[in-house]
Amino acid sequence: MSITNLNDIEPLSYPDPGPDDGEVFQIKARRCKRCGGLLTSAQALHDGYGPCCLRKLKQEARDREELKNQFSLFEKED
Repeated sequence: MSITNLNDIEPLSYPDPGPDDGEVFQIKARRCKRCGGLLTSAQALHDGYGPCCLRKLKQEARDREELKNQFSLFEKED
């Protein structure tokens, strides 16, 4: 069977899924506050950050704390 005209093709029709046609699968997901990635675990939803972003956030906080205790001989004081 050869098709010479695209208008001769019958479109496929699928039944419309109703509210009672099967189970609905839903995942509670939010977005990470740092990168915008999807969060699906309970701990990530509680924290608001994914595991990698939370680790980076904690490291950045430690780095800022260390910088408070640093003194440079080349900075001029006001």
